[in-house]
Amino acid sequence: MKWLISSIQQFFRVRQYNKEHIIQTQQENPWHQIPFVRMVLPLILGIALSSYFTDTFNVLHWVFGLLVCVLFVLVFVQHKYIRKLKVLYTICVNLAFIILGLLLPITQADNYKPNHFTKLQKEEQLIKVELTENAIPREKSVRARAKVLSIIQDSNYINASGNILLYLPKDSDAMQLEHGTILLIKSKPIEIPKPLNPGEFDYNRYMRVNGYSYQVFARHREWAEVGKDSSHVLDNIFYYIKSYIVGVYKKYIPGDEQKGVAAALIFGYREDLSQDLVEAYADTGTLHVLAVSGLHVGILYFVLKALLGFLKRKKHLRILRFCIIIVTLWFYALITGLSPSVNRAALMFTIIIIAETFHRNTNIYNSIAASAFILLLINPYSLYDVGFQLSYLAVLGIVFMQPRIHSWFSFNSWVMSQVWNITAVSIAAQLATSPLGFYYFGQFPNYFLISNLLIIPLSTIITYIGLLLVSFSFAPALAAAMGLALDYLIKWTDDTVKFIGQIPYSTFEGLSIGFWQTILLLTIFFFITQFLTHKNRYTFYAASLFVLIFLASKMTENYHWENQKKVFVYAIQGKTVLGFFDSDKLTAVGDSSILYNTSTLKFKFQKHWIDMGIKEKNIYSLYDTTNHINGQLQNYKNLYIFNGKKILLIDQMPTNEFPDSVDYAIISHKPMKHWEDLADKVKARHYIADLSNSNYYIEQWKKEALLYTSDFTDCRNGAVVLNLE
Repeated sequence: MKWLISSIQQFFRVRQYNKEHIIQTQQENPWHQIPFVRMVLPLILGIALSSYFTDTFNVLHWVFGLLVCVLFVLVFVQHKYIRKLKVLYTICVNLAFIILGLLLPITQADNYKPNHFTKLQKEEQLIKVELTENAIPREKSVRARAKVLSIIQDSNYINASGNILLYLPKDSDAMQLEHGTILLIKSKPIEIPKPLNPGEFDYNRYMRVNGYSYQVFARHREWAEVGKDSSHVLDNIFYYIKSYIVGVYKKYIPGDEQKGVAAALIFGYREDLSQDLVEAYADTGTLHVLAVSGLHVGILYFVLKALLGFLKRKKHLRILRFCIIIVTLWFYALITGLSPSVNRAALMFTIIIIAETFHRNTNIYNSIAASAFILLLINPYSLYDVGFQLSYLAVLGIVFMQPRIHSWFSFNSWVMSQVWNITAVSIAAQLATSPLGFYYFGQFPNYFLISNLLIIPLSTIITYIGLLLVSFSFAPALAAAMGLALDYLIKWTDDTVKFIGQIPYSTFEGLSIGFWQTILLLTIFFFITQFLTHKNRYTFYAASLFVLIFLASKMTENYHWENQKKVFVYAIQGKTVLGFFDSDKLTAVGDSSILYNTSTLKFKFQKHWIDMGIKEKNIYSLYDTTNHINGQLQNYKNLYIFNGKKILLIDQMPTNEFPDSVDYAIISHKPMKHWEDLADKVKARHYIADLSNSNYYIEQWKKEALLYTSDFTDCRNGAVVLNLE
């Protein structure tokens, strides 16, 4: 008992000592004023490295436990040996957060969950699922997100967990399915395919970040509606409110396109937006307006702060004000879908209002890091979400660079001051996010200053009126007037965006940078901003050094591109696409349904072609019989001669034996049933089957080709690259 009392007294003495030591240290070292920054950095490092440690979970678990015990002991003894143990304590803390980062993604992986449906299902058994959204019509099907409730085996319901993307035939029954509907599905879920082509949009990773790794395609008789779940009261209330708000906009805003923009801009509902409009906003650097972000949360926060300012006078009223603001912010975050930018902003404002209510000082960088730390603890896969990355880079750029940029000029006029303030914010956010824009999309909006200067004030007014429209929807006459005003404002905004997007050179495209080049650019911007602010020559030297390293890496890339001679046989299900890369020129040949579809080109090929340094593109249909010559490439119907190599595309069996031997024969659209039919007609050093052929025939040809000792490969594991340099 004495030992226990002594330990407790020792603990409180240590806490008192640590508190005094922390206060003294913070005064001496500003780095100690941002503890969450020091915690989130090793956590991010651990999450980034977690894919390399998936097989060491048990070891990591024990090491983490050991580190926690060591840290607990150090807390008791470090005040006696503070100088000797400070380094050890710092190392242990950082290691603990790194290992925590390694463990988090592993514990949330599907194969770690014991009752995940993939561990319980055998073949095509019945799965009971509940829709978590209304069915969304697509071109040929209806899509809905759903959570798995149970697996039915031998008439027994076995509780299961997991999420799936559900695709149903497009008919009237499927299109009427609503949030909360319970279905029985007979089809077996399959993993969402990973990209098979270089640079292709990674839909698998995008959905995995959002908690979906599997999908189901159910035909007409493979699904049935069996009821509706009303037990999740809170969830149903939020979904009903969101549906009601979207319904208000659809009722009172006349224009169809304007209804979609209002729902997207104010409450994050983007299903009614056209792809052309989204691309117009992206090309002008104003796409952030169509995604509920920190701007919208900030508007709501400052409105609430102004309306409830009178509650600051007394302590109990301050607490009431705190509760109203926090509940309203998170209520808004919930009905807008809890996107990374909204979560970040809501958490940051929560920390700020807590500090303000209880008279605590806050550091803005610590608040940003605290929000990131909490979000990563909840969902470590958020780190790989482009929206998460852009959101935090934008706010860091604004916080760090905007005051420095704003200090370059000062104006006596209030109007000019506000214009310069918006301009400084736009420059800071665009500079901070542009490296990621090049890395992911290979483009930069040249007129972002003009577009943001016009669109941000308009979108702010639209947000205010949109919130008022929902608030006064009970008064039809007033709501109709607000809806008409919104219609005109949104139409004006859309027309402005489209006009700017059509100005020549509105978008700079074609700059490809890798991961480390992205880090270099961010570092360059940091030192340039420091130099322009403090006029310190060492920051100028550092910026110059990193610029030279960046230019050297780009020169090396350009040298490689100038000498490239490659052919890509792309892996496109049911289609044929070939890419002939000759220095910075590309000739693409394939099915017109792929190559003449702007959206498909963007998601499947654009990033890859930018990464390959392509400046000139020539696109031809597979059935274009015109002979053409581009640089080293010569074409005679289906025979391509490229850099001295003969490449024959076989999409139908030749009636007679092909007279010459070829280097590569590409088998397309199932020209034969058995390998012997081809082997007697075409002699080639290498045979390649693309994915326009079915998996059944590819597997059959692979076995039969062994009998003829033919060199055979296929695209099932990804695009096949022929290096002809």
